[in-house]
Amino acid sequence: MVNKIILVNVGVFLLFNLFRLVAFLAVQDTLFNTVFYWFTLPASLDKLLGRPWSLITFMFTHEAFFHILFNMLWLFYMGNILQEYLGPKKILPLYVLGSMAGAWLYILAYNVIPAFKTQIPFAEAYGASAGVTAILVAVATLLPNYEIRLMFIGSVRMKWIALVYVALDLIMIPSGNAGGHIAHLGGALFGFFYIVELRRGNDMGRLLSSLLERIGSWFRPRKKRPGYAYFQQKKKTRNDDEYYRSRKDKQQRVDEILDKISKYGYEKLTAEEKAFLFQFKDEP
Repeated sequence: MVNKIILVNVGVFLLFNLFRLVAFLAVQDTLFNTVFYWFTLPASLDKLLGRPWSLITFMFTHEAFFHILFNMLWLFYMGNILQEYLGPKKILPLYVLGSMAGAWLYILAYNVIPAFKTQIPFAEAYGASAGVTAILVAVATLLPNYEIRLMFIGSVRMKWIALVYVALDLIMIPSGNAGGHIAHLGGALFGFFYIVELRRGNDMGRLLSSLLERIGSWFRPRKKRPGYAYFQQKKKTRNDDEYYRSRKDKQQRVDEILDKISKYGYEKLTAEEKAFLFQFKDEP
């Protein structure tokens, strides 16, 4: 799933830059800006009503090479860590909802805080940063003592990386790109509460996951109609109450293992706990 999100972002980036080349050769430079900003997220509520799709498109839209490069590098490393522990099905909902949380905080800030009032007509937000920040903070909340090696620094725990990342966004709001930094903070808040609620057994991305699963089913080949043997086997399956009771017990067990990881680290898990965790993440 992490690779799929990266491919979509890179594909959109290449399409926009190919269009920019065509517009440049046709001496229509302003045409690119007109089309590009049709997919970015405006701070103006009037503009947002005219292009509501920008709440989705902005999170896959990049203009500068280094902007998308660093976003995709963070997404690749942080997303794969999270995917290892929670499975691939939670990555896209976290990315999308984290981005939208950043979008709404950005819109709210620009329309409420006096310092941004004069910038509302011109402010536009775009990029994967809010969603990536949500994933980064989710990793740090789930695995605060997980260590990664940083060039020139050495091993650093995730909680310190996330703390520095969020602190920099806070102090850099007056320095330029205030909308971007505010959107990052919205993503960070969502990433934190997503893991907190997940530990309580509440998946904040459940509805979106179900919707995406339904949409995906439209593009999958239809299965053959079940025959007599299928219905005979179905009679032997557990009823819904038993299934959900079993699922709840497994979720409770996973929560206990995640708490242990947070306190003592992944390496302190027993072989049985590791096996259970990986088995659970692959279940539907």
